[in-house]
Amino acid sequence: MTCVFKAAQAQFQRLFPLHDKCNAHYDLVPARVNPAIVNCVAFVLLATAVLLWFGVARLTGRGASGSAVRRLGDADLSPVTRR
Repeated sequence: MTCVFKAAQAQFQRLFPLHDKCNAHYDLVPARVNPAIVNCVAFVLLATAVLLWFGVARLTGRGASGSAVRRLGDADLSPVTRR
């Protein structure tokens, strides 16, 4: 009885890959769950990196509006675009 308890305890101590063995041939966690978790984590990391990149570009003046001002220089802007 202790072997079964130790095996179950070891199974739940691991965080990844997720699995919940019903028996030796059947896993209660579908095979699509682990790749979905990896894809979600990768997407969150990518989105965070892009947000940081845009934030740093905006703070340092290298964003789209900063480059437009540098290209125009001292050009006289029309009343429509001067806001």
